[in-house]
Amino acid sequence: ATQLALMGQADIVEKLLAKLAAGGAAADPAIAGWVLEARAVSAGSAGDPGARVRLADAAAESFETAGDLRNACLQRVSVGYAYNEIGAYAEAERALRGALVVAERMGLDNAVGTARAQLGRTLGRRGAASQARDELGKAIEALRAQKNARLAAVATRYLARVLAEQGDLEGAEREARASVEALSGVNAMLGDALAMLSDVQRRRGAGGEALETAKRAMASLEAAGKTAVGEAAIRLAHAEALEA
Repeated sequence: ATQLALMGQADIVEKLLAKLAAGGAAADPAIAGWVLEARAVSAGSAGDPGARVRLADAAAESFETAGDLRNACLQRVSVGYAYNEIGAYAEAERALRGALVVAERMGLDNAVGTARAQLGRTLGRRGAASQARDELGKAIEALRAQKNARLAAVATRYLARVLAEQGDLEGAEREARASVEALSGVNAMLGDALAMLSDVQRRRGAGGEALETAKRAMASLEAAGKTAVGEAAIRLAHAEALEA
């Protein structure tokens, strides 16, 4: 159900979740955590970020009740991501720092890299650019070491935004292009990276390039449909490129 939700197969997901509810699987907190995670991802894919936050938090609590600290930690990273999506950056930072402490103590390398990426995103949004660059640099290094090219590219896109906000347009464009290249075969994420590149091009006065890149982002958004990441950013980049 979780993977199908990420692929935009909402009708099948609804049927699977209904079967889980009818079967009473959620009576066991260890299983309930997975059910709640699936519901959280489904809510996010359906455009309900508020429910994404509530359900991800409930999933983490369920894993904690079951004594499954590994998955509770991973789910706290998911909670941080969900808070980032609705702009609740103080809450995101609190969740992510807590998850990072646990992940490092337990040696959960995948959770450490992902948590640092989201924490860097949070810090950038909160105006702590230097800390954001540090966390994102560590995240990118860790994710690449794990051969997780997709999430490393997402973290690189976050870094591009931090650099752009600092006025380092050359560095921002370099990182944005690297993100676009790494995500070239992932329609769901490519549009968001292209939107970042378009934004940088517009900021440095290359309106024509920005518009062409924004058009590519919009085409990627259309191809990805419900699975697209960063729809608002893509549409905003297109609008601003048209205005420029």
